[in-house]
Amino acid sequence: MNARFKITKNTIALIVREALNKGALFILLILVGRLLGKEALGRYSLALAISQIFFFGTEMGLNTIMVRDVSKERSLVGKFLVNIGALRIILGIGTLGLIWLTALIIGARGEAATVIYLCAFSSFFINITNIYTSSFRAFEKMELETLIALVKNILFLPVAIWMLFNGFGLIAVFSIFLVSNLVALIAANVVFLSQIGTPRWEFDFGFLRNQLTQTLPLWIGQLFGIAYLKIAPLLLFKLKGEEAVGLYNAGYVIVDGLWILVGCFIYSLFPIISRLCKTSLSEARREYLKGVKFILLIFIPLGAALILAAPWITQSLYGNKFIEIIPLVRFMVVASILIALGAHAALTIVALGKQILFPFINGMGLLIVVVLNLLLIPKFSYMGSAYALIVTASSALILLMIGLKDFLFPDQKTLYAQRAR
Repeated sequence: MNARFKITKNTIALIVREALNKGALFILLILVGRLLGKEALGRYSLALAISQIFFFGTEMGLNTIMVRDVSKERSLVGKFLVNIGALRIILGIGTLGLIWLTALIIGARGEAATVIYLCAFSSFFINITNIYTSSFRAFEKMELETLIALVKNILFLPVAIWMLFNGFGLIAVFSIFLVSNLVALIAANVVFLSQIGTPRWEFDFGFLRNQLTQTLPLWIGQLFGIAYLKIAPLLLFKLKGEEAVGLYNAGYVIVDGLWILVGCFIYSLFPIISRLCKTSLSEARREYLKGVKFILLIFIPLGAALILAAPWITQSLYGNKFIEIIPLVRFMVVASILIALGAHAALTIVALGKQILFPFINGMGLLIVVVLNLLLIPKFSYMGSAYALIVTASSALILLMIGLKDFLFPDQKTLYAQRAR
């Protein structure tokens, strides 16, 4: 199977997977906004944002390291699965406690607090499932990820929709979300055993310590990165309340499909660039630049169409009561282009083994976005968060390109060394 066919197959598989997972949450977001109102939409969005920020931290960048290393040496898959799985369970239990504490600090009460806790337990199962899906990605069998997503959402989405139309509310919806993610974890284990094989159940502290040493800068950098992308709902909730969170997220998710589309492509390309970084940097550079061209070819026309169609899309999805978010949607289109290019550059930096740069780049991004949100939210509400995101994404992309400078523009000495290799 040639590389182009693999990239196409795996990109399509990941697009379908993301369409199932994100599509289900998007459909529910629309229904929550229409049936339960802006404040309920804010509680829904806040629960998801808190879980994503905290549980992303428990991944410690090890999923990315796993894809990179197992794509080069597949016999490592068992070691990664067993050792990272044990660590993930321990960290997940601690994270549940941190989320409970965060809900208290920001003043979440009643239904808002309950859905935060239910979403947190769901994310606990999702994070363990993601170890299995990372192994599928390393083996370039992304269609297995799609199968797991299908199993989960066949259970989750129809029941959740029925609950909303019959007046059960957010607590019932997040309860079925929890059950469906537990089922997905069980299904992922069964698929792994049947398609990949039975791993050796051996805890290797030396192996885990070596992986943690490699991933520490990536973990810190990714934690800062997800925080700067997801921190706005928490700050909006604290400064402006549930309604502002709901409006911000309603605009954010309209554009999220653009990022998903390109994200599926760059994650399909990542294992290939990782292998080429080991054998031929010139070939790796060529694949990276092809990726940039593809992103621009997808984003520029789709983004322009979305900017023009923003009024119609917003009214069609949410009705007239959400028409005020049209400018937000347009700003988010610009931000998504910057974020997509930054993500492609970031994964290439990981493929090159230069993840030490991440804490500095994304740490700077987190500092910028927090300061700008605190300055702009009191005056501009959710639009202030959009302005902050564009400035932060631009800054991060510039820093990432500086980090790739030697890779993109090698001097003659470096080129000679590459040819000799």
